[in-house]
Amino acid sequence: MWMRRVSRLIGLFGLYALVLAGIGARYNGHGTSGYTTGLVELTVVTVAFVLAAIFLLTRRPRARPPIE
Repeated sequence: MWMRRVSRLIGLFGLYALVLAGIGARYNGHGTSGYTTGLVELTVVTVAFVLAAIFLLTRRPRARPPIE
């Protein structure tokens, strides 16, 4: 049961890394012109992924029906 949670967290971390790479690639070479916008995007994305991780860790698995 814990392996499923760990695998979901690893998948979530991979998606987070892809999103950060996309944001970084968009602002690469622009200097400091889009610093505030990029910082706001990074903050929003980080908060969203932290909330998603908390949801994955605190959610209880569905109860299986008893075997007859």
